[in-house]
Amino acid sequence: MTGASVTNKGIFYEPGKEPPPEGPPKLHLLIESNEERRVEQAVREIKRLLLEASAAALQAEMRNPTATSGRYTVL
Repeated sequence: MTGASVTNKGIFYEPGKEPPPEGPPKLHLLIESNEERRVEQAVREIKRLLLEASAAALQAEMRNPTATSGRYTVL
């Protein structure tokens, strides 16, 4: 969509746990392009998608607060 390449790197560590010095880094996104503006557009789009998904999850929870939750929680 923006012309930037987005790759997920690392692994998930529980909150508060740090990766070992010789182990893989924490989970993160690597956003690359030959043009800075494409990277900036990709970052904006990812943030927008995360905000929309978080809002949708909160609305779904408000509609049905007794539903069983999934594996992850929205903070």
